[in-house]
Amino acid sequence: MTPDPLGERLTRDLALLAARVDAPPPPLELLERRALGVGAPPREVLGRPGRRAGLGMAAALAGVAAAVAIALVAVPRDGGTDTVASSAAAPAVGPSALAAPATATRAFAVASAGAILGAGGTILSSTAPAGEPRWSSDGRLLAFQDATADSIHVVAADGSGEQVAWRGRIHAFAWSNAGPDLLAVEPDDGGLAIVSPDGHVRWVLPPGVAVESAAWRGADLSWTTEAPRAWIGVLPAGGVPVTLGPWPAPGADLILATWVGTDHLLAWVAGGGRDESQGLQLDDIGVNGTQITGADPLATTLVATTWVVPGPAGTPGAEQVLLVAGSGDLPWQDKQVERCDLVTDACSPLVDLGAAAVTLDPAWSPDGTRVAFVEAPAWGPPLTGTVADWYPTRRLWVVGADGDSPGPVPGASAGAAAPAWSADGEAIDYSTAAAVERIAAAGGTPAVVLASLTGGQGGAGPDGYGKGPWRSVAAWAPAA
Repeated sequence: MTPDPLGERLTRDLALLAARVDAPPPPLELLERRALGVGAPPREVLGRPGRRAGLGMAAALAGVAAAVAIALVAVPRDGGTDTVASSAAAPAVGPSALAAPATATRAFAVASAGAILGAGGTILSSTAPAGEPRWSSDGRLLAFQDATADSIHVVAADGSGEQVAWRGRIHAFAWSNAGPDLLAVEPDDGGLAIVSPDGHVRWVLPPGVAVESAAWRGADLSWTTEAPRAWIGVLPAGGVPVTLGPWPAPGADLILATWVGTDHLLAWVAGGGRDESQGLQLDDIGVNGTQITGADPLATTLVATTWVVPGPAGTPGAEQVLLVAGSGDLPWQDKQVERCDLVTDACSPLVDLGAAAVTLDPAWSPDGTRVAFVEAPAWGPPLTGTVADWYPTRRLWVVGADGDSPGPVPGASAGAAAPAWSADGEAIDYSTAAAVERIAAAGGTPAVVLASLTGGQGGAGPDGYGKGPWRSVAAWAPAA
């Protein structure tokens, strides 16, 4: 049996955490589980679930306290019984690549025809159908779900070494946004777990605790519990959970969006009769060490983490955030990219194109001096078609971060979505309904990186509101 440093560290954590709260460690037999043996009963998975029946605040408070003493001991690998066949043996399904671009595109993964595909049409999954591809912070690993959300698989960037990291119903998962590569998993029946790529588990909050949301701050994991009194907690990397305190407004839920630095936590305020589908108030919550210092509203936005984009660290935009502001559930009405200064908590339109247009999908350039985004005509009311009719009207634009010189990128294909800059800032990658393309930021002829993608849903799209109407939208690996 090979040594397992992570398992040894988590085993040590058990006694360490118990000692810090002056409590005996839980019986070992209660803690020795694998991710493959932990799961919730099947139930319908929503884009973001509502409150779970029977999970009250008493359980949430007990879970916060229990988190200090409970860690799930990693079981050493037993010869790889949870290993899935490598994608190299997967059937040759999915589209083929067209001519390679003049410069290499950023690594990406798309869900198409039931498979996870990378550049060149490389199949990155053996599970079919599969979806929701997400990259680790260093771009070495890719996690994805099976179509029923019953398991999470992890595979290397080249498609090798696929393993099941978690088996069980979940409603959310996310990679840490700084090393080590770990997944936060929110099971469908409550609790919060940290999972290593090979399936070792540490419970941060035990099953049954009503977790509303979770988000990483580097290698620290933060979470909120559900109303009637929402609590915010943080687990520092390798440390003991810290409670930042209850949210002062009873009956409100907090849905975490992202951290900006170490002292700005952006979160949507839900509950209290607010209709999440119509957008929620996004707050900038100030955090000083372990204390909440206050909260300031930024704007009303739809609950979409891809539409809340912090500026690159070390650039003029480091304490700014781009967000898609506007109420209502449809992306083609009342939506515009705003730039918010988190020092003053003041927001203003990045580009004011008036009521006749919407602006979406913002992406900072690596040096923080420019922004790529999507512009499209506003529709209705009344509506005269579906999102499948509106989607091809989307165009790729670029503007200075201060709002100077906005305009479309000459030559970029129609129906643009999810732009991402190359590491040198010279090119922009983007998706259409059926392809992944790259174009020079100054314009030109786009290079088709991968074509013939499938996954168009028509109607309102898989999320119900048209924010992501095509499953074949690239998940970009972190820029080198």
